[in-house]
Formats: sequence, structure tokens, C-alpha cells
Amino acid sequence: MGATPAALALGFVAGCASFSTMKTARAIDPGTTQVTAAGSVVGATVPFDDNTGRVHHPADPQFELGVRYGIVDGLDLGAKVWSLGGELNSTISLVRSRFFDLALAPSVGLVNYSFGTMCDIYGNCDNTISVLELYAKIPLLFGLRFGRWQEHEFVFGPEVVPITVLTGDDYGNSTSQSGALLGGVLGVSFKCAPWLRIMPEVTILAPVATYFGPVDPNTTYINGYGRSGSLFYQAALGFSWGDDGFERPRYVPPPRREYYPPPPPGYAPPPPPGYPPPYRGDE
Repeated sequence: MGATPAALALGFVAGCASFSTMKTARAIDPGTTQVTAAGSVVGATVPFDDNTGRVHHPADPQFELGVRYGIVDGLDLGAKVWSLGGELNSTISLVRSRFFDLALAPSVGLVNYSFGTMCDIYGNCDNTISVLELYAKIPLLFGLRFGRWQEHEFVFGPEVVPITVLTGDDYGNSTSQSGALLGGVLGVSFKCAPWLRIMPEVTILAPVATYFGPVDPNTTYINGYGRSGSLFYQAALGFSWGDDGFERPRYVPPPRREYYPPPPPGYAPPPPPGYPPPYRGDE
């Protein structure tokens, strides 16, 4: 792909794969559901492939809607969709405690879109390139709980994203490129109500391998997934409704105190068992 098609393709990078997780470091409870809606900005810093040193900075808004369901204790499965793609995801709790959580959150997804090249001012294009991105996300999430009841959680951890990009055009030309991105995720999940959480999150990734080899700075890769010097990010704000897998503090009533009213005035309590009765004077 030449410099012009590559530059056009980079314009779509911000609406492509979703790198966010938008969850705490623990699975939700079995038989429960959580729904998440998130708005984000997805962008990148990608060098052009014409060896001029120029850098492209695509960035676009993105809206995501997700749902997950608790399967068994320590495992939930879910799905997420956005404008150009979707994914299937899961949460596997490795450690669950009052102050610390650890979870693996793997997912697989795809993105499909197309764009025209050599277009005139009327939108007529000489060629249309179709792009299919297949990827997996493998984040390891650490969670540090805080708050009066440890109801909030600071979430962070590394994330690796293997990705394959397939392209084809109107003339029957096709390409296949594979690589991997490596980075991390950082967020804070605030519990605002028993059924509501708000979570800001930032994910940053950079290419570390292409075709499972070193990154080649002199080779063209669509969307810059394999270009040396590329950097991808997603800054999101999510709202989650439903179960969160966190134990709710239970109300323990104080011990009940039995109340016995005082005896009426002039009333003599009965003598204890075995005590001789008092002398009445007429016996």
C-alpha cells in the first residue's frame, strides 16, 4: 500500500479496535448481570510510511455498549459492540479478597470497514479497500480496593493485543499482516450506588512485533499497527448497572435487651426457694 492509501487508512484507526476493558479485577456473581455503556476517545500517533518523518494523529469519539453474565463463582462471560465491530470477553478471578483482586480478562474481537482511494471532490473513488481486523486482548488486571467498605477499586495491569489485518480492493489485490501490541490499562471504579459504578479508564499500547518478529520501521503496515514509533490510546468513561461482584456490607442489629418493669410500690418479692417464710405473729 502506498503513502496515500496508508494515510487514508490511518484516518480510520480511531474507530477500529476497542482496547478498553471497563471492568474491575473480579468476576460478577453467578446468575447476575451487568450492563456497561462507555464513551471514549480512540486515537494514535503513527509515522507516515514515506520516510519523511511526518506523523499522523488520528482521533475520534467512540461509543460502546457491553453486557456480561456470571456463569459460576469466579467466571463471567460477556460481549461488547461499537460502531465498527464487536468482541466476546470474559473475566476469570484468580484472587478475591477484601483488599486485593487479581483477574485475567481475555477477549476476541473483529472490526470491518472500507474506504475509497484516489477520490475526487464529488466522492467518486477509483478503488475501494476493505479492511478486516481480527484481534485478541489479554489483560491481567490488578485491583486495589479502597473506601469505607472497600467498595471502590483502583485497577491497573499489562495488556497484550495480538492482531491480524486483512485487506482487499476492487482489483482483487489482497494483503495479510499480523503483529502484536503491548501496553497497559489504568482506571478507577467508583461505586456510587448499590447498582451503579462509574469508571474512568486509559489504555496505551505500542507495536512490539510483526509476523511475530521485530518491528520493521521501513515496511508499510495498514493503520500503523507494525510501524516503529506508533502509539495507540483509548481514554474512556464508563457507567455500569447491575451486579459488581463486591460483597455488600450487611447490617447487623445490636443485641436485644430484655426489659422487665419494676415491681409496683409495696410489693414484696417472693422468697427464694428453700427460705423459711417470715413470722406473721399469729402462728
